[in-house]
Amino acid sequence: MYMLLSPAKVNLFLAITGKREDGYHNLVSLFHAINLFDIFEIKEAQDFSIKIFGKYFKDIPANEENLIYKVKYLFEKKTHKKVNFAIKLYKNIPPFKGLGGGSSNAAIFLKFLNEYFGKPLSENNIEKILLKVGSDTLFFYKATCALVTGRGEKVYPLSPLKGDIYIYLPDIKISTKEAYKVVKEYENLPENRALNIYKLLKENFPRKHDKSLFFNTFEKVNLPSINYLRNISSNFSKFTLSGSGSSLFSIEEVELIKAEKLKVSFLDEKFRYNIS
Repeated sequence: MYMLLSPAKVNLFLAITGKREDGYHNLVSLFHAINLFDIFEIKEAQDFSIKIFGKYFKDIPANEENLIYKVKYLFEKKTHKKVNFAIKLYKNIPPFKGLGGGSSNAAIFLKFLNEYFGKPLSENNIEKILLKVGSDTLFFYKATCALVTGRGEKVYPLSPLKGDIYIYLPDIKISTKEAYKVVKEYENLPENRALNIYKLLKENFPRKHDKSLFFNTFEKVNLPSINYLRNISSNFSKFTLSGSGSSLFSIEEVELIKAEKLKVSFLDEKFRYNIS
């Protein structure tokens, strides 16, 4: 049996800079993996199956809608190898929260497949498959901390930060697709300025939540779910949305009504996805 760790991420800052001709949006964002994990248990089998367990099993499809299936089909198509495993996936990363659980699962599973079958895919082919699966997947394949631009296809790995943050999980779901639909204004965040923010965080990680360092374009959109998040906090400046939400993070431990709270740490470069 093989056991794999599939980490969550936060967007320490995220600026949507425009809409592309292909319908996607361009962004500039600092992604960082955190020590909140889904866990794979994988056994060789006569056919392919997925069973979902854990706190969030009811919200995760175990059929072709799951991105793991999409990875399986694309890997088989490219390599002509048959993928037959019995997978148990323990979901500890809440879905619809902007923490990247589905994208992480897809990237980690593709990394496992390529190693299991003797690396039949080149790095270029892996990147092409992942970008067909989802925009955040390439980050999870390449880095634990990175500046991510374009629609997610440009990943520039950076030395991980050190520190802890608090994740807040309101009982509300936000569709990434719906959130992008209502983005009306775009931001100008040159990559050199984004890297300067990263350098500030790397040199002296703050003890107070600073919205000039931790910001997100999605906080400005007119969406009922986003408005709800503003309303449940008496001081929204203490929080920043991760991804399209609905999770929030803060450097400080603060009270937020109607939200589960987790203390998490940044992953470092020593992280290894395969634990057995």
